[in-house]
Amino acid sequence: MEKTFMQAMQDRYAVKAFKPEADIEPDTFEKILEAGRLSPSSFGLEPTRFLVVRDPAIRAELKAACGGQPQIDTCSELVVFVTVKEFDGITDYAKKQFGRWGLDDNAMQGVLNFYGSYISQFNEQTLPYWSGKQAYIALGNMMTAAQVFGIGSCPIEGFDKDQAMKALKLDANQYDLHVIMALGEPADQARPKHRLPLTDLVTHL
Repeated sequence: MEKTFMQAMQDRYAVKAFKPEADIEPDTFEKILEAGRLSPSSFGLEPTRFLVVRDPAIRAELKAACGGQPQIDTCSELVVFVTVKEFDGITDYAKKQFGRWGLDDNAMQGVLNFYGSYISQFNEQTLPYWSGKQAYIALGNMMTAAQVFGIGSCPIEGFDKDQAMKALKLDANQYDLHVIMALGEPADQARPKHRLPLTDLVTHL
């Protein structure tokens, strides 16, 4: 398993061209989604939602929003990462999520107070950056999981957010859109992987 994981880390690259005729086995795709579900999130609030886009018309609109990137309509599966805005304070959503912990009333109030104090540092401009971090944790895990199963991936950030939100019919009062992931069988070749050595990256204090 260690060899498989580390080999997947080595082999993964951002696929620029997919084979449109290829499919991903439903069980394999579900496992990739499961890797996202099991990913950590701040306070365990799970704000990330995964929109699986298969409708050709919506993909066409998304492709336009993404500057015509071919991965959008040639990949086997397209996943859009959004976060719900319901977790941006001591809302019913937050209370429900924390309620899963089985805390007594005093402990629950303590958690809510701490969370409320933490979340108060954000505003409408900064909250999407924090929530986006949660989405990217899931993205990273899902791309690695995909590679373990021999599925290529490409993270896509280059898009007009407003245009993409419109294509997906997302209400900006309810959702933030962060990143898109294309999955499928590569039609291109992996490029050489250039990474700095650990000695340049790690400092022991």
